[in-house]
Amino acid sequence: MIRNKVLSLFTLLVFLTPVLAQDQVLFEVEGEPVNLDEFLYIYEKTNRNDADYSKSSVMEYLDLYQKFKLKVKRA
Repeated sequence: MIRNKVLSLFTLLVFLTPVLAQDQVLFEVEGEPVNLDEFLYIYEKTNRNDADYSKSSVMEYLDLYQKFKLKVKRA
């Protein structure tokens, strides 16, 4: 039951994110901003049907994405 509520909340967040989070900066890599909508797009694209939006899943992917962006910037 709690899982359904959490899933519903994250689903709502995903649909509201384009409206509420336009151009919100999630983090910066050497002065270049990475927007929330960019991160969510990549998270959803990478995880497809397995995107559960749990805190642990999103935080793990955020860490990986930050490292990826840093490597790309330094290359």
